[in-house]
Amino acid sequence: MPEQEQLPYVEVKQCLQTGLAAIAQQMETLKTLKVEAPGILSVWEDTLQPFASLKQSALNIQSNYEIPIS
Repeated sequence: MPEQEQLPYVEVKQCLQTGLAAIAQQMETLKTLKVEAPGILSVWEDTLQPFASLKQSALNIQSNYEIPIS
């Protein structure tokens, strides 16, 4: 059975940091749109949910593997 390739700790931490930062930025953009153009956002309301789910998944990975993200 071939060995499973494992990413170095630093790479995993960096991926989580980058991913969480990108998710936070997208959520802020969508919140701004909600204030500035509520009619447009009614179509996009569901787009916040995948970002929230991704953020929760990343936070779960962080806590499960005890990876500090700071």
